[in-house]
Amino acid sequence: FLLKTDASGNQQWAQSFGGTGNEWAGSVQQTTDGGYILGGETQSFGNNGQAYLIKTDGNGIQQWEQNYGSIETEGITSVRQTTDGGYIIGGYIWYINSPTNNWDFYLSKIDANGIQQWVQTFGGLLVDVAASIQQTTDDGYIIAGVINSNDPNNNADCYVVKTDVNGIEEWSQSYGGNGVGDFDSANSIHQTNDGGYIMTGATQSFGNGSQVYLIKLAGCNSSSTDTQTACNSYTWIDGNTYTESNNAATHIIPNTEGCDSTITLNLTITNSSSSTDTQEECDSYTWIDGNIYTASNNTATHIIPNAIGCDSTITLNLTINALTTLD
Repeated sequence: FLLKTDASGNQQWAQSFGGTGNEWAGSVQQTTDGGYILGGETQSFGNNGQAYLIKTDGNGIQQWEQNYGSIETEGITSVRQTTDGGYIIGGYIWYINSPTNNWDFYLSKIDANGIQQWVQTFGGLLVDVAASIQQTTDDGYIIAGVINSNDPNNNADCYVVKTDVNGIEEWSQSYGGNGVGDFDSANSIHQTNDGGYIMTGATQSFGNGSQVYLIKLAGCNSSSTDTQTACNSYTWIDGNTYTESNNAATHIIPNTEGCDSTITLNLTITNSSSSTDTQEECDSYTWIDGNIYTASNNTATHIIPNAIGCDSTITLNLTINALTTLD
């Protein structure tokens, strides 16, 4: 069922979709062409209940529909349009013949025409269901929901999975309390401006009864700048020796959970210098080195030190002219 209202909540139109069996929709979003994409589950097409995706125009008129699944039961709880014009869907897959009543996170990428490109599942041996999904700024995906498989007390916890652009897991984490029988779940997740995530849902682990649960997650991947000043050359953490200033080189420090750190080099190279100080005097000359010279000299040197080791070397080129005495 799809219904459009005006800004005051007055119904403008309504549409229904499906077959002879039962269908339900769990998520809807307006698409960039002014139409709508909605996802849920169908029991009219395929086997045992399948993920069901419908694309409409701006008036709710169906443009295409697709069902996705296997011999198990799949359903969509969240659908979002992706930057390539396609869609990412998140939800659940229920292994109907599993002795442990196993449910897993279900993640699938769909192209702009509704053709399935890939499928990934995440979870354990019990009930794990995704409720919210979003494409991230690195073109990967963040999925949040509930997991019942990771807690030794058989509790339900909030569960977050971060994937790359192909749905390959980069890291996963569960959040919640440790009380026996507590139920904590995530219903919505969004990436924040600092690269982290904000997640909300429900908790029975904190406070009395069931309460609203709001969690801020720090950004996983980090970036920083390493500012260095060196004389003549500098060997960086990437193993390369730089002889010129550089502000573009990067180095990645990997993390076992996929939270890699990227460091950018900001290097200023200062070169050592040398010069000649030419002087001509009568009888004697006191130079910058403090010495008094009474004869011509072109070998004396003096070093002016620099805080970063780029010393300046000055060579004296001195001509001493003897005084002429008139009888």
